[in-house]
Amino acid sequence: MKINKISLRNYRNFKDFLLSFGDKATILIGRNGSGKTNIVRSIKQLLSFIFSKRKDDPQYTFISSSGRNVVNYQTLDARYGRDEGEYEFSCHYPIVGTCCVTLDGGKELKCTFEKESLKSPLVASQYRDASEIFWKYYHYGNGHMPLLLYFSDTYPSTNPQMPQTFKKLLESGNPAHRSLAYYRWDEEKNSVETWLQYFIMQYKKSAIQHDDEAAKYIAFVRSIL
Repeated sequence: MKINKISLRNYRNFKDFLLSFGDKATILIGRNGSGKTNIVRSIKQLLSFIFSKRKDDPQYTFISSSGRNVVNYQTLDARYGRDEGEYEFSCHYPIVGTCCVTLDGGKELKCTFEKESLKSPLVASQYRDASEIFWKYYHYGNGHMPLLLYFSDTYPSTNPQMPQTFKKLLESGNPAHRSLAYYRWDEEKNSVETWLQYFIMQYKKSAIQHDDEAAKYIAFVRSIL
C-alpha cells in the first residue's frame, strides 16, 4: 500500500496544506516547530480508517483483536490562531484531513476525516467507504495485509509495561494471531521489548520442538537483522 498524498485543513499549525509523496521515499526538512511531526501525526490518524468497525462487518473480529480504533481529532488538533479580519485567537473548525492511497494491486482509494466542532464525532460516511474497499481487497484479514511501521522521534523512548495479552501469549507458547501485527503500531512508546520477547519465545519453541510455524518467525527475524 502506498500513500500518494495528504491534504490538511485547520489541522494544528496548517491552515491549508497539500503534500504529494515521492515514488519511493519522502524526506521532510524544516525548522523546529514548522510542522514535520504534525504531518507524521496526521498520517497516523488518517490511516486509522483501516480500523473502522461495525459488528456486522466480516472483519470485526480481526479489528477488535488488534486493539486498534479510528483515531478522532482531539482539542489540540484544531488550528489555533487569529486570521485576517478576526479580533480574537480561537480554535478553527472544521478540521479536515484527506489521504489518497494506492493498494498493492493498483486500486486507488481516498479517505477523509472531518470534524465539524470540538464535540462532534468524525463524519463516518467520509471514511467508511474507503474502509470497506480496503477490507474487501485484503479478503477481510485473510489476505496479505500491509505492514504499518512508525518510528517515533519522541525522546527519550520509553518501554511500556507488557500487557496481559502478550504475557498470556508468552506463557502459552502459541503463535500470535495475525491481527497482533498492528499492536501499538502508532504509539509514541517503544514496544520493541514486547516483540523481542515474543520472537525469543518462538525461537525456543522452534529449537526445542522443531515447530515449522515458529521456524518461519525465526527465519524472518534473521532476514532483517
